[in-house]
This record gives sequence, structure tokens and C-alpha cells, in this order.
Amino acid sequence: MVNIPTIPAKACDVRANTRVHGTFIVRRKHRGVGKTGKAWLQIVLGDKTGSLDARIWDNADSIDRAIQENDIVDAEGQAVAFMDGVQLKVTKLTLNPMQLDPLDFLPESATSPERLRTLLQQQRDLLREPWLVRLFDRYLEDDDWLALFLRAPAAKSVHHAYLGGLAEHTLSMMALARLIGDHYVVQGIAPLNVDVLVAGAFLHDTGKVEEIGVDAGFSYTDAGRLIGHITLGLDRFDRHVRDLAGFPPDLNLHLRHLILSHHGEYEFGSPRRPKTIEAQILHFVDNMDARVAIFAQTIQAAHAAAGNWTGQEPTLGRHLYRRPIDTGDTLNDR
Repeated sequence: MVNIPTIPAKACDVRANTRVHGTFIVRRKHRGVGKTGKAWLQIVLGDKTGSLDARIWDNADSIDRAIQENDIVDAEGQAVAFMDGVQLKVTKLTLNPMQLDPLDFLPESATSPERLRTLLQQQRDLLREPWLVRLFDRYLEDDDWLALFLRAPAAKSVHHAYLGGLAEHTLSMMALARLIGDHYVVQGIAPLNVDVLVAGAFLHDTGKVEEIGVDAGFSYTDAGRLIGHITLGLDRFDRHVRDLAGFPPDLNLHLRHLILSHHGEYEFGSPRRPKTIEAQILHFVDNMDARVAIFAQTIQAAHAAAGNWTGQEPTLGRHLYRRPIDTGDTLNDR
């Protein structure tokens, strides 16, 4: 008889051909019905280390009634290889009897909220346009909103999907926007206002604070589903501008366009397509930062035993090469 080890599991440690028992948060749940009419459940279990795809084939209806998304559960089952990854065949799933904090089961940034706030202040101090400084201060001085912004994820699952992910994504974009903007200014590209571009990087996803609920395990809020982060962010921006008497109309119009066009194309949910240099750069910077994050998290999550390639990443629709590059082999050595 093959000895199958049993492990007290963190999501990141689960490997095929192991028996698993652990405590997780239910991130997603979907009920399906097979050809014979028998119900089954697809669930995603998670903790601070990652997520785990799972299936329940027996007693699915009773478990479906007992377990809801964002519940903390004790799970047991058999981990098996499935397609390019690992899937947990659940044999037992029950509510954890302890009063555990769901936030303790959500992944989080390695950078503290205090440090993220300091980095935002440093970006604010680089702005030279007085009206943009005053606008930025409206956000930074709203303590309740800022606390939520510093804890919010940038997405539900695709990129920067962890506590502090929105601030990390925003700060990365602001730094890239200034770097790229300065590059093109030196090249003589005009008109290009680097401060406006950087401000757009800050503003573009501020609506995510109201779109994705942290306390609900990164679920979309009612406002998020009904309105969406672009409009939510624009509404807050408009309120701040109304409180800044004398705010230049042309600057207001341009910043509103940056928020509305940052998704780039209509098919990506963008109400408008970019029509200024700043708007076009902002869209590319947003897409680049998100894609680099997807590459990084996919490669880092792949287990070394899997070889040089990750499983297929659904968002990108491809396998990624994960073999470490020899840093000693540089162009300068050739």
C-alpha cells in the first residue's frame, strides 16, 4: 500500500498525493450539477499564503447550505494533480467553531500601512503643481478613507490581490509614470505634463476602496457591482474638486479624462479611450504594472519540483518560464 502523507496545510504548501487538513477562508463557492443530476461544489479555499482550488462531490447540497463565502472552515481531503495544478478533493468541510478574524486569512503586503503612507507622502512632495498638491492633500487628510486605501487590494484575484495591494500598485504606477514622463520630456515630446500623469496614476483606481470589500474577503460590494470603481473614483474626485474653490477647469477636465480612460479600450470596460499623451501613457503603465505582477506571482507560486514551467496562468492564457536566469551571464561579459 502506498503511504500517502497527511499534512497540516497552508495553501501554498499543498502538493499532489497528500492528505490535507487545515483551516481556511472560503473565498469563492459555486454549485454545479452533473449530467446525472447530482450536485457538486467548486470552492476556492485560502489563507495568507495563497489559495487552493477544491471540489466537493458528496453531500454537496447540505454543505452548500451550511457553508457560505467568507466563512472560516476546517477542511480535510485528498490533494490530486489536476491539469497543470493541484486540486483538493474535499472529504470533510465544517465551520470552524472558534471566533477567528477573517483578516487573518487574507494575504497581505510585506510593506506596512505606515510605510505605504510615508511613500505616498513622498510622492506628494515631488509634485510641483500647487493645485495637484492641494488635491492630493484632500485624499491624504481623509483619515478614514486613507486607512481603507492602505488596506485595500488592487483586485479581487488577478493582480495585487492582497491587503495593501492597491497602495503598492498605485505607488509603483506613480514611480513609473514619473520615470516614463521625464524620459519623454527629455525627448522633446510635447505637450506632456508629468505632474498630471503622476496624479492620474494616483487617482485612477481610488474607487477600488469602495468596489472591493476587505472585511468580506475581497468580495465585490453592492456599489462595486452596480457602479464600478471608475465611476466611484470619479465621484469622489468630483467632490474633492468642488471643495477646492478656483480649481482650474482645464485641469479638472484632464484629470477626469485620465480616470475615465485608464482601461484603454471599450472592450476592457473603459468609458472613454485615451485622447491625450498622459492618458495613453497612464493606460500602458497600468497594464504593464498589472501584467508584471501577474508574471511575478505566478512564477513565485510555482513549486520548484514542477520544473522550469508554471501551470497555465488563466489570465494570460499561457505557461510561464520560471527557471532562474544566471545573473552572471550578462551582455557585458560577451
